[in-house]
Amino acid sequence: MELLKESSDSFLLSSRNYQQNAARDYDSYNRDVKVFLKDLEADIDSFSKRIVRLENKFKAHVGFALPDSLSKIADQDKDMHTLDQAITMAQTDWGTFKLGYEEKLGHDEKEPRIEWGTDFIVENHPELEKTINYMTKEYS
Repeated sequence: MELLKESSDSFLLSSRNYQQNAARDYDSYNRDVKVFLKDLEADIDSFSKRIVRLENKFKAHVGFALPDSLSKIADQDKDMHTLDQAITMAQTDWGTFKLGYEEKLGHDEKEPRIEWGTDFIVENHPELEKTINYMTKEYS
């Protein structure tokens, strides 16, 4: 679950850096669309995949031996239903976060609103971080 935190920290840091160095001319903006946005989208995609993998690991092992990353939970007599709820909450919060980001970024692939997207990430990341921290604190 620590990888979720690292992944979200990565796109938060990238967004903060972009806010401080946002393009103010077309040449820089076009470069940012090709380079920065591609990296940011890779970080976001990585986070999405980690959420899905976490859920898949959990569901694959319900009723069976747990992988090491989840075995601490069973050792501590944590309620597996609570873990399922935490994972579902993370997926829901992430889905809401990602949709908000995509809305701010816009649908014009040639001229995405990078600055609006990064502003959304910075402004809304604390709520996402609460979900990640909850899972990390309660289940690690």
